[in-house]
Amino acid sequence: VHQFCRVGRHAFMGGATIATKDVLPYSLTVGNRADLFGPNVVGLRRRGFAPEAIVALRRAFRTLQSRGLNTAQALERLEAEAPTAEVRVLIDFVRSARRGVVLTRRGEDADDAGEA
Repeated sequence: VHQFCRVGRHAFMGGATIATKDVLPYSLTVGNRADLFGPNVVGLRRRGFAPEAIVALRRAFRTLQSRGLNTAQALERLEAEAPTAEVRVLIDFVRSARRGVVLTRRGEDADDAGEA
């Protein structure tokens, strides 16, 4: 993890991952230049998150990674949907990032991210 980068709560980073931007809360991030693979569903279930919270986070990650929206537009859309507490944490984390956040997933369409 690069100096001054943050790793959000309940995030999972795979071994040998190189993060030069902030790693989102609740995320599954892996790779030599970090790629976002959606929410850390297994970890969230193990920590007792409600199924509704996990579904809301899946939708939020899909919105953040949508090719048709820039980050500001995605955040506006998330805020307009009456976000859950977990999605609110995600929105606040992105808004407070100084170095940017890991949102890319190379090799696949961003719209398919988080389906696994």
